[in-house]
Amino acid sequence: MTAVEPTEAETADPRSRTPFRILMVCTGNVCRSPVAEQVLRAWLDELSPDTFEIRSAGTRALTGSAMTRLAVRQLAAITEPGTFTARQLTADLLPAQDLVLGMTRGHRSEIVQLHPGVLRRTFTLREFGRMVQHLNSTAGCRELFEGETATRWRRLVSSAPAVRPETLADGEQDDDIVDPYHRPADAYAQMLSEMLPALQALRAFEASFRN
Repeated sequence: MTAVEPTEAETADPRSRTPFRILMVCTGNVCRSPVAEQVLRAWLDELSPDTFEIRSAGTRALTGSAMTRLAVRQLAAITEPGTFTARQLTADLLPAQDLVLGMTRGHRSEIVQLHPGVLRRTFTLREFGRMVQHLNSTAGCRELFEGETATRWRRLVSSAPAVRPETLADGEQDDDIVDPYHRPADAYAQMLSEMLPALQALRAFEASFRN
């Protein structure tokens, strides 16, 4: 496995500069994607301050709404909830993103249909978590991705598709995170349990370069 070096065009692209931008996407942007956004931001900011810009949007967003009460409760068990307002995913949000993570396979498809140019840097959160975990456990990973933080993550995104065959889910449902909207508290707990392993894999990747 070898990392993909940035091309001259990529180096000139505004995305090649800090911060490294991650966009989380779900449907209403009031449950899954804002929780994933705020958990990952808290973890990565602790490891590498001022390097990441992590936000979220919804394919059919409840624009202007806050996170649901039960989503805030799940988030508060991990980190202090920040202010949040839901926003609609639009095509003009996507080109500047270095990594786009949908909460389901359906979201991934909608993202790429909206802007095909982000195909190679769009994944579901759970599939990307498996890819990162695999790469992080591969011999020589540290040498492949050593260097400035934002550049390392861009190389990670470029390298991830090469390990897709080794990281396929057991079933299609294992790429999706349950939608808890208008459901009871146990659905929100399931949401968190499904997204946390992927978020932990991303944190572990960055933490491995901080030892």
